[in-house]
Amino acid sequence: MYEYKNYILDLGGVLVDIDLGNLSAGLEQAGCTRAYQQAHKETLTRWATDYERGLLSTQQLLDNMKPLCHPHTTREELLRIFNSVIRTTTRERLELVKRLATGSRLFLLSNTNEAHWQYIHDHVFPACGFTPEELFERIFLSYEMGVIKPDLRIYQMVIEATGIEPAETLFLDDNKDNLQAASTLGIHTRLTPSLTASDIL
Repeated sequence: MYEYKNYILDLGGVLVDIDLGNLSAGLEQAGCTRAYQQAHKETLTRWATDYERGLLSTQQLLDNMKPLCHPHTTREELLRIFNSVIRTTTRERLELVKRLATGSRLFLLSNTNEAHWQYIHDHVFPACGFTPEELFERIFLSYEMGVIKPDLRIYQMVIEATGIEPAETLFLDDNKDNLQAASTLGIHTRLTPSLTASDIL
């Protein structure tokens, strides 16, 4: 039914909708102004990237963010703000993934962090009647692997862990840089914002 033996799917932007503007708006409400966010964009970006690499724990990230906000802002409120970028998925997308998994080997590969993954795992997928584990043979998360896309090492780690042949594999991601990196290893790629049936047929 499907052209490839193996499929590697990204998470945010492909299966789950993301709105980064919610984070900026939430921080502003908590006392971290847009001007401050812009002036310290490099630092904030570094924290987020380090968190995705597993170099910062959730507690460390929240401890970093807390001084930027009103003194009464709690870590629980900061975690809610941080997770507000995660929007939703649809049952149709996840049913499509389940059908795909019946005829091919299916893997998830995501640049994500502990808080976002926990929220998606516990709330977003179950709201549509699924768990990630029932849809994917293996789940590869950057914060557990210590490396993020588009670093070639992350794709090599997936290939080595699964034994898949790159030439028999399609990688779906919404970021062109991530796709280009994977293609250098012989993996087929497809730019895929918001997964639909036409992306895999």
